[in-house]
Amino acid sequence: MKIHKSLLNRNSNGTIFGGTIFAAIDPIHTLLFDQIFRRKGIKRTVTWLKSARIEYLKPGRKSLYFSVRISDEELNRALQAITESGKLVQTFEVLIYDANDTLCARSANEIYIRDLSVKEPLPTSDNKLQI
Repeated sequence: MKIHKSLLNRNSNGTIFGGTIFAAIDPIHTLLFDQIFRRKGIKRTVTWLKSARIEYLKPGRKSLYFSVRISDEELNRALQAITESGKLVQTFEVLIYDANDTLCARSANEIYIRDLSVKEPLPTSDNKLQI
């Protein structure tokens, strides 16, 4: 995927705003998993980026690029979590490069996905909400 540098996302230093970079990678994994789960018959989900950490290593002086791959192991682990517990919480790394293959930013995105068709257990005396 490409993050285009333009007049609208340039900061006073002439580089791409960090927020533009972050916004580009924010929804990627949740959208991908949501689509994968729908194709596998898990159609009622809610997906969120639970937390993220981004490290800006070099300024984005030109357009930036990143790709996202979900391995078979990651997919199987996610499917197992959704089918067994009705939810998935998992962290994925995204690396952002410039056209010269210089690493410009690194992000760790923790996603949360819940299968809404799976009911959460009712509170018992062991797990009641304390107020």
